[in-house]
Amino acid sequence: MPPDMMGAEGMGRGMGMEGMAPGMGTQTGPQSGFVVVIEGYSPYKHIEHLLDPSGVGSDQNRWGVVTRLENLGTLFPEIPFELFGKGDIRNFREESGWVDPDDNQMPVGIGILKEVERVPSDAAGGQPGVAARGMMGMAGGAGRMGAVPSRVSQEWVLFDPMTNEEISRTYDLVSEEDIRSNPEYNERDLGRVKLTNFGDPKYIERDYWFRIQAKFLWKDAPQDVGVGSSMGPGMYMPGGMY
Repeated sequence: MPPDMMGAEGMGRGMGMEGMAPGMGTQTGPQSGFVVVIEGYSPYKHIEHLLDPSGVGSDQNRWGVVTRLENLGTLFPEIPFELFGKGDIRNFREESGWVDPDDNQMPVGIGILKEVERVPSDAAGGQPGVAARGMMGMAGGAGRMGAVPSRVSQEWVLFDPMTNEEISRTYDLVSEEDIRSNPEYNERDLGRVKLTNFGDPKYIERDYWFRIQAKFLWKDAPQDVGVGSSMGPGMYMPGGMY
């Protein structure tokens, strides 16, 4: 599994930003800038350490993605961009969660959705309740339909397109290996959803998704960017508007 799969969605905007940004002093009038959205997923267990670790100071070897965005001027002294208002949720937002087709907040386009057979039909033994997990077949779309089943024979699972490994959260089911190694199980338990002590379903949790939304100031921006509206279309890049 690659250490992370990260996509930077430009989503550039010309925008007017009033007020004061940390470390910049009082600003007068609208300022040029743009919005950047970075989305992706990673098997890294402590995703917050990858994105925005605390207490790293000036140790660049320990900086995360957000730390680097905060220190663009250190990394690239000539760059005209600066992170704007990280402490204000209106300007900066960081989200993450388990990769799960049922999660409506997860970025669209993560993984490849496939139906996986967990219990072969000839091994189900005709047990009632063996049914496919009910969900819509769209990553980032509608979530699980109805109550959690007692048994599962098929599941919709997200796969990494490069490694073909499962990356999404799935039910923890009684397997043939469980039956062989645990005398509490028998063949009639095959495919049964395991439960916690509180009666909730157990899951196998794999990768995390993340989303970073940030505003950037563009110092000395070209005049043709256009800052007339609070969130006007277009982002100026060398060679023209995009």
